[in-house]
Amino acid sequence: MVSKITSSIKDSILQQMVDSVSDICIATNAERCITLVNPAFETCTGFSKEEFLGKKDTFLFRKEWRAAYTSSVFKQLSNEGEWSGELSILTKQKGLLRIHATITALYDTNKKFAGSLFIGRDISGEWNSIQQNWKKEGTLQNIFSSLHDAVIILDASGKVIMNNEAVTDMFGCSNSDCLQEHTMNSWVEPSEHKRLKQALTITDREGFVSNFLLTSKKKDQSRMILSCSFSKFVDSGIQGNGYVVSLRDVTNVHYSDELAKSRERMERLVSEIHRKTAILDIINEIHRLVLKKTPLSKIFKISVEGVSKILEHDLAGIYIYHPEKKQFLPDLVSKQTPFSKKLAKFPLNIGEGIIGTAALSGDVVLINNAQNDPRSIYPPELEPPIEHFIAAPMVDKDRLYGIMVISRNRDPEFIEEEAMLLKSFTDATTIAFENANLLKSIPDLGIERSLLYRKGKRK
Repeated sequence: MVSKITSSIKDSILQQMVDSVSDICIATNAERCITLVNPAFETCTGFSKEEFLGKKDTFLFRKEWRAAYTSSVFKQLSNEGEWSGELSILTKQKGLLRIHATITALYDTNKKFAGSLFIGRDISGEWNSIQQNWKKEGTLQNIFSSLHDAVIILDASGKVIMNNEAVTDMFGCSNSDCLQEHTMNSWVEPSEHKRLKQALTITDREGFVSNFLLTSKKKDQSRMILSCSFSKFVDSGIQGNGYVVSLRDVTNVHYSDELAKSRERMERLVSEIHRKTAILDIINEIHRLVLKKTPLSKIFKISVEGVSKILEHDLAGIYIYHPEKKQFLPDLVSKQTPFSKKLAKFPLNIGEGIIGTAALSGDVVLINNAQNDPRSIYPPELEPPIEHFIAAPMVDKDRLYGIMVISRNRDPEFIEEEAMLLKSFTDATTIAFENANLLKSIPDLGIERSLLYRKGKRK
């Protein structure tokens, strides 16, 4: 008869197994918290198991590498169930231990992720041996010399102490022109010396600078644009700090970028010309209709459609002032969304809310995020999550006829240029009102502003 092995016995066997192996073993739970480490881990890293139990698995790595571990290693582990490769984990002496690791996902009886098992072999000795062999055989020097990008080594004072062949090719030097006798100041325009010093200062503070553009000169005094990357290093052989500077000639790229930017500016200019031409065409059409004594309803339609073509919106419309009701009522509204359809049904009261108050002053108002403005008044249960709007009263010298409104219940916010654009449409439409008023084609059109102001004051 075979007795059933209990869970506690299984845990004990697992612990004995991982304790007996020479490889580093780490186990985590579903929350990625470390639940088990073996003596090999303590020996190799110098940490005790008490220092890591209960902590996230990312604590094994430097802070700047933790996000990369989650986004690459753990992502593959989640998708494929296993990951294998080289990693560098922290030691108690704040050093790094190079290991070859295999990480396997663990699942419960319901095939749900329950944790992971991390097994790693210390390869630091092999890694250091490979590095030493490279140095002894001059491999690094060969790589340095064969780099396509020009590379210069500077000492702490900024003096050039080493360079590769790409530097001599870039600047047009021969082997007899010893670059080591110069500082980098000798190879950049005098006007750039201050910026070069600034780049080295930033490198001292932050450790590196990338894509720093400098204007340089060749031996024949021709100019070129360099993209420079600066890195800081420490070596006692050069009396402290030094700098590695990588140079790339981007003269043609720089000019191409400038050409592309000029093309973009030209395209924007042409687009703006087309846009303003369309605006002028619409305003001219409104004026033409006014001169032909066209009914106001058609002029309103042209005006609202014109605004709709030029400005992105959810609601655009003209509200006419009705003296008998003492309210602005929607006359023609461009309804774009279910919300704006509901909102457009409600009148605007004189002297109430932002728009009603703007009518008293006769000034254009631009309000972004009006839903947060305490002056805003919305119909019951119709307050939008976000609203930007522009309101432009239609007024002549003495009389208020109505107000033109355009709104968006989404970003982006409106800008001043768009407010001025709406005002230009409003001014053109107001002329139609003035003309109709002179012809007396509509009785009691609008209201004297002085009377309106007094009504607003009494409120």
